[in-house]
Amino acid sequence: MYALFAPIQATYKESQSLKGLVKMKYDKEHKDSLSKYPELKERMQRLHFSMNEADLVFYLRDKNEGVGGEVGTRYELRRKYWTYSLWNSI
Repeated sequence: MYALFAPIQATYKESQSLKGLVKMKYDKEHKDSLSKYPELKERMQRLHFSMNEADLVFYLRDKNEGVGGEVGTRYELRRKYWTYSLWNSI
């Protein structure tokens, strides 16, 4: 599923970075991919989380205690995953 979503997501992000006539031309050339983006994004979120994103609850630590000792552990992997998820969901 991600193999279908990644190129369309890249097209969408490129479109968002452009402005003016260049954006209009790019959007016209990639009309099909851009029209599929909202549906595929929603499907990826449902597939990934198996629930609506509004139902997710995030727990964030106030302190970064033990950050140095978490290299190669599940905590590091979890921190990287949520950092990526939160910053790329915009």
